[in-house]
Amino acid sequence: MPNLKYVVRKDVWLGRNAFKCLSEASPGVWVKSRAFEVFIIWMIGLGFSFNTMKSYSYKGASFLDYLVVGLEVCGAVDRSNYIMLARLYHSYITQGLRSMSPLVQAIARRRPSPMVSNKTSGIHHAAVQQLIESCYEHCADAAAWPPDTDVSDEIQLIGSLKNVGQPRSEQEILVLEGMYGRKVKRSRNSKRMRVFSHLPKAKKNNDPYEEDKFFPLDKIGELIRSAPSYRDAALWSLIAATSLRASEALQLLWADIDFERREVYAVNPSDRSSMQDSYAGLSASQIDMLSWKGRVTKYTLLLEPYGEMFFENLEKYLKYEYRAHVDNDFVFQSQFGYPLFLCDYGSVIAEPFTRAAEGVLGFKTDRYRLKLHSLRHSYCFYMKNFVEHTDGIGLSDYEVMALTGHADVASVARYAIVSLQLLNEKLSVAFTAFKTDGNKGVDEMIIGFHEKRIAALRLKIAREQSGNKSQE
Repeated sequence: MPNLKYVVRKDVWLGRNAFKCLSEASPGVWVKSRAFEVFIIWMIGLGFSFNTMKSYSYKGASFLDYLVVGLEVCGAVDRSNYIMLARLYHSYITQGLRSMSPLVQAIARRRPSPMVSNKTSGIHHAAVQQLIESCYEHCADAAAWPPDTDVSDEIQLIGSLKNVGQPRSEQEILVLEGMYGRKVKRSRNSKRMRVFSHLPKAKKNNDPYEEDKFFPLDKIGELIRSAPSYRDAALWSLIAATSLRASEALQLLWADIDFERREVYAVNPSDRSSMQDSYAGLSASQIDMLSWKGRVTKYTLLLEPYGEMFFENLEKYLKYEYRAHVDNDFVFQSQFGYPLFLCDYGSVIAEPFTRAAEGVLGFKTDRYRLKLHSLRHSYCFYMKNFVEHTDGIGLSDYEVMALTGHADVASVARYAIVSLQLLNEKLSVAFTAFKTDGNKGVDEMIIGFHEKRIAALRLKIAREQSGNKSQE
């Protein structure tokens, strides 16, 4: 999203990596946004990770920039305009010039809309809510300070958005009930601020049959073999084999790999016995950039054949590409020996995967499958539906959770989706009972079903092989 009035730059606050938001007051004279500074201090105080703080900083700065442009269009700086602009922000970032609001259209002509989805809008508003909370709390604290304390109008106006349509207090409700002689309906408790109560509610769970988010299982091997480097091949096969997040895989140290037992451990940076020893060669600022989203176990289970592909590509990467004479212990590094997790993710890590995925899949429209994270979905999808074990086929969500390190089973449901084809096959066993002799037992019906299924699959394979030969 373009900024017209503000620019975001790196900064340091309380020994943490942070950001500052600057506006040009006059040619060559840059001034910090006080509201943004309050926002940064708030996030550091709450212990936000660097990645979250970075994401929220840019989204918060974009909202501030939108307010400046919007207030110029409105022609007045007052609370009513702040409320109106805050409520129109969703329309602005999702509809822009297509919005039914003339005000939004006027703003979008001066500051182009990013045109994001409703889901992405929710992420933007999560950052804005934190901005509002920080300004509100700052003003509340300032109320107890000396009279000459400087609390800018911008901070006060943004903070006041928290009180818009706020649920009535218990005392006010009792007074109203006594006045009207009846019960007064209490507003439902919600984490969403009342000023944003009009936003569309995002569904909590994905479609249980949504199969377009995982990378096709039969194409992963080809994808890895098409990687532009042994490093990328090792990284992709590691994620396919373990379901690690990209950030977890990129922070892997050589000490986390047991070559003898062929095992890989995903270690939370804060769990290491000595941060300084483990991350020797990194500055305090770089150590602060280490991230961990919440994996609750260091143990991984390598899914074959990708586990074997990982070690094969790792050996070649170590032999032909890895720069041994570096001052850090990270497995994955740039061509110059720099830790890969510190490189630009989009150009260095994401783009090579996207190009290879496009070549393997043969199309560019399925955007999610062109992301590295789709391999994590593939792992979960396979474990949920196809892995064979003593009790049959497919693991439960709780079993998949133990492998992926999710903190709760609800998160697993987003990844471990059900194969609709397998579900139909299971149901067809029951439906067969209505078409066959009622005297047959369940075991006989299952055998009969699988015999028919095997015959159908053999016929399908024979036709495919015949078609391939005719093309040759």
